Amino acid sequence: MFLYQKVEEKEKIINDPAKNMELERKVVLDRLNKFIELPSDEEPTIVTILDAEKLRNQPLFLKAENGDKLIVYDKARKVLLYRYTTNKIIEFDSIDMMPAVGQ
Repeated sequence: MFLYQKVEEKEKIINDPAKNMELERKVVLDRLNKFIELPSDEEPTIVTILDAEKLRNQPLFLKAENGDKLIVYDKARKVLLYRYTTNKIIEFDSIDMMPAVGQ
């Protein structure tokens, strides 16, 4: 019975995009927290890079690959490019250094 409940819970997570995204977010932040102190007073925006080639004209994304995660802390003014497959921060920057949208 216990095993059946666990399988059923995992199926719900897999079939529910919102739960899947929340689980992925938790895993990414837990992994990052092991080697860098992340701001604890805000929730970051996490975006998955889908087409790294289109972003290559910006220094932060020169080494980006499809599937990398962009983690943005607005209040702390920090941004990280994280590669989940290697568990490495590929690049980081201050938001002050990034060009504003539309400029």
